[in-house]
Amino acid sequence: MDKGLLDYLNGSKNAVRTEVYISRGLADGKEHIIITIPGIEEPLFDFWQIQKVKTAKDPDNPKSMGGRKPYVMLMVEKLDKIVEQGMPLEYCGYLVGLSNHINWNTGLVKKKRSKKAFGFEQLIDAWKVNERRGREIVKTLKQYNLLSQDDDGYKVSADFMRKGGKK
Repeated sequence: MDKGLLDYLNGSKNAVRTEVYISRGLADGKEHIIITIPGIEEPLFDFWQIQKVKTAKDPDNPKSMGGRKPYVMLMVEKLDKIVEQGMPLEYCGYLVGLSNHINWNTGLVKKKRSKKAFGFEQLIDAWKVNERRGREIVKTLKQYNLLSQDDDGYKVSADFMRKGGKK
């Protein structure tokens, strides 16, 4: 055995340059790591480490905010055209009120925790309006193509509003 390594193992030296072998094996979702020195039968270090499992990204939310503050882009030219056509400006405010629930790519309006799409009841709860007023708002937003509904749920038009994140 190397004299410098022997001094290190005895505690008389704090550092040593030597050759080591590092090996690993997998068993039951854990990684077994062994560090050995040539000429010594006993391993220097021998420990188990839990394997980190890579999970697939959420297809509904492919982008991560990464600690950035969320923002919403409003397409002002589209807003001006729609207001000129006769839609009340307050209806755009109802859409902006949903901005915290809009999905990045699809514009789908969904619950944050459960990731389930909003139904009509969730829309009127978010807007804090009664059912009659809610139907009027949804009808008007659909008429101006700001809100659509399909099998997935309600979607906000990307021509009017997009979601993003900025440092």
